[in-house]
This record gives sequence, C-alpha cells and structure tokens, in this order.
Amino acid sequence: MDRIEFLSGLPSLTFIRKRLHLSKNLFQVGHLFVRNILTAGVGILVISVITSILSTEQFGTYRFAIGIVSSLAFLGLQGLNTVIMQETAKGRHGVLNKALRLRLKASVVYTAVLLAIACYYYFVAGQHLLAFCIASVSFFFPLSFAFDSYKPYLLGLKEYIIYSRLPVFESLISAVFVISVAWIAKNPIAILFSMVFSQCAIHLIFYRLILRLHPPQNKDYSSTAMSFGLKLSAINTFGCISSQMDTILTGMLLTMSDVAILRIATLPLVKLKELINVLVEYVSPHIVSHSGHQLFKRAKWAIIALTIAVIICTALIAMALPWFFNIFFPKYVDVVPLAVLALFSMVVSMPTRIIQLTLFTEERSKQIGYMRTIQFVFDIIILFVMLKIYGVMGAIISRYLAGILWTIMNFVVYLKNRRETPTIVF
Repeated sequence: MDRIEFLSGLPSLTFIRKRLHLSKNLFQVGHLFVRNILTAGVGILVISVITSILSTEQFGTYRFAIGIVSSLAFLGLQGLNTVIMQETAKGRHGVLNKALRLRLKASVVYTAVLLAIACYYYFVAGQHLLAFCIASVSFFFPLSFAFDSYKPYLLGLKEYIIYSRLPVFESLISAVFVISVAWIAKNPIAILFSMVFSQCAIHLIFYRLILRLHPPQNKDYSSTAMSFGLKLSAINTFGCISSQMDTILTGMLLTMSDVAILRIATLPLVKLKELINVLVEYVSPHIVSHSGHQLFKRAKWAIIALTIAVIICTALIAMALPWFFNIFFPKYVDVVPLAVLALFSMVVSMPTRIIQLTLFTEERSKQIGYMRTIQFVFDIIILFVMLKIYGVMGAIISRYLAGILWTIMNFVVYLKNRRETPTIVF
C-alpha cells in the first residue's frame, strides 16, 4: 500500500473537527442536564419536607405568597437577563456591571411595593399569616434577583461547566438551611424567609466568585441594548403576572387549600420545564450571536430538537407519576390525574421558547409587546372562566388553551419574520 492510498483511508481533518465539536457539545449539554436533574431532585425533596410539616392550608398560603412575590419579578428588571447574555456573547462585558447597578436601584421600588402589599393584607384583608410571609421576603428577594445576574453572564461566555455546577451547590446549601429551619420552626413564615435569605447570600457570594474567575475583559456595552433590556422588562410585566395568575386567582376565587393542590399537581410540570430548559440555555448563545438568515436557520433545528425532547420526556415522566406521588407526596396522591393533565400542557407551548429568541431584538420589540398583551388578556379571561366552572381543574385546562394561542401567535410572527429575510434557505 503506497502512502497516498494509506492517507486516503484516514479520516479527513474536517471529519475529525466535526466529531470533536460534537463530543464537546454533548459533554457541555450533559453537564447542564445533570445539573438540572440534581437541582430538580433537591427542590422536590425540600417541597416534600415542607408539605409533610405544614397543613394543606398553610402550604397553600406559603405558595400564594410566593406567587405574589414572583408575579412582581418584572420590577427586578427581568428583561436585562436577555441583554446580559446577548451582549456578553458579542464580547461586550461591561453590560454586567451596568445591569447590576440598574437592578440594585430597582430593588428599592420592588421592596416598597411588596411591603405595601403586605400592609394591605394585614390591615385591610385581615390575613395576617399571608402578610407576614410577604413582608419577610420583601428585602432579600429583590437583592437575590439582582445578584443572580452572574448566570446570564456565564451563558454569554459559554462557560457551561461552571454554569452547571454552581446552581447545584446553591440548591444543596439552601436546601440544608431551609429543611433545618422547617423542622425546628414548623412555620411558613420562617421557612419562606430562610429560603429567600439563603438564596440571596449564595447569589452574592457566587457573583463575587464569578467576577474573580472571569473578570470582564472590557467595559463596553451598548446603550441601545440596555434600552431594549428596559423595554423588555416592561414587556415582561404581563408575562410575570400571567405565569403566577393561576395561583393568585385560585387563592382569590377558591381557597388556600386549593392553591396547595394546584401547586402540587403542577410540580412535575415545573420540574420538567427546568430539565428541558437545559437545551434552551445551551442553544441560546449560539442563536442570538447570529443575525439574519443564520439566526432563523439555527432556530429551526433547535425547535425540532426541543419538540422531540419535550414529547419523549413528558411521556416517560407521566408513566412514573403514581410512584412519584406515593413516595414524596402521600398526602396529595389523589391529585395524580391532575398532574398528568398538567404535564402534557407543556407539549403545546414549550418549543416556542426558541422562537422567542428570534424576536428578542430591538426592531421587533413592538411585536413582543403586542403578543404579550394579547396573551395576558386571554390568560386572565380564560383562567377566570375555567376556575369558576371547573375549579382547580379549570386552571390546568386554561394552560392548554393559553398554550395553543401562544404557539399559534409565535409561529405566525416567526414565519412572517422569516419571509422578510429572503436569503434564508429552509
């Protein structure tokens, strides 16, 4: 065999590069997936302990307070996360410090609004337990939100391994603290405070640690991008409120016990979303770092992969739900049918997360605003009607109807934007 024939039988350099790139991608995705499994498992353990300690009504009050606080997350300038990730991926690292300063200023307003709501429930509504639950987290929750900015920064740097490991330590440390307080105090106020306080302290420590490990290479940031981040935060007002509206309306129209049943029934759905988010987190920097036809081309394959992953994971977890509830939530084993129904609602809406990445640009901010407004109004109306007719099950049915509308809107806008980019080959 001569040398030319021998060399022709060896793998090409392009083939080797592709295999190495694939191996690197699988390794990074694997880290993120393991992280989400561990954090989801720790979260389930913490909720299992809390539900075993608190009564159904107490747990419902605890979850209702979290729903109110989380629904106001837009006050923490949530839209800046997208800008931090996008700008960092483009090499403009000064966005992190600028975003943190804006969020610390916004946290003052966030705290004031939470305290005002707590005063209303204490002095007007007469719900003292709920008022103290909200007041107990009014200071540390906004700060925790601000210092959590290191996560989109790591995503923008494509430091997936570090990004996958830190939340595991965060969830473990917080879990030990919360479970210890829960066993000692057996009180929803103390449990909620311990959870938020521990998360705030951990986020602050990790933020400082990341700045030491990966200090910003420059102070550059785009003023236009920051302006867009503020617009996106305003647009996310509807999204934040809508995401917690089932909990809030259930507590207002039904009882706190019904809130507990709803939150336990939707727990597998929430944890599965956290697992599936690993794909979204991984592909986001790769998609938003491109523009034009390349943006849509990459988004297409990400949509296909995410849809397949959602269908497979949903079917597998649905079969394991009876076993899951018998072990972790024996008090709520009767809600298994509701949990299965809630779980499959994700199939109709989750893939649109990728489509949203193609819309997160300054020139399409009006599209996002219109879509969020329509979604919010529809969610409120359909949720209110379904709760009145079907009770807790109505809240889950409304997820299907809202998800279908959201998917249709996203695909219509996606196709419209794709047609306006004539160089794309689909």
